[in-house]
Amino acid sequence: MITHDLDTLYAICDRVAVLAEKKVLVAAPLDEIERQDHPWIREYFHGPRARAART
Repeated sequence: MITHDLDTLYAICDRVAVLAEKKVLVAAPLDEIERQDHPWIREYFHGPRARAART
């Protein structure tokens, strides 16, 4: 499945591959992805989009 919708991602996925910068940045369970230090991943999973998905 390919999605940009974090609500769907958290509801049905237990493992995710993050694609950015023309490559797979990480493929791991969601809790591991949330701990990544990569700026793009931090912004996507902890920025405004993520906060909206969790409320």
